Amino acid sequence: MSKFKKVRTWKDILKDPRVERAYIETDYCWDPDHGKSIWVELKGEYINTFSDTRSIHESTVKDCIEQLNLMVREATPKEVKQWFGGH
Repeated sequence: MSKFKKVRTWKDILKDPRVERAYIETDYCWDPDHGKSIWVELKGEYINTFSDTRSIHESTVKDCIEQLNLMVREATPKEVKQWFGGH
C-alpha cells in the first residue's frame, strides 16, 4: 500500500494524487443546516472503505479530510474489475 502525505486543508484535497476531482454543491435538501455537500471523487484505483465506493460525500471539509486520511486505500484488482469490467 502506498503512503501519502496527510491531507490537512481543502487545497490539499485538490492536490492529492488519489483525487480525480473535488467540488462543493449547494444542496439544501441533503443537509438543510449546512446547505452544501462536498464531493471528492477518487481515481479508479482507490476505494473509500467507509462507504465502499470511489467517492467521499460529506457536509464538511473536516469530514472529507478525515475519510481521505483514514479510510481511503488502494483497491484490489477484483474491486477495480468490478467497477470497470462488470461483475
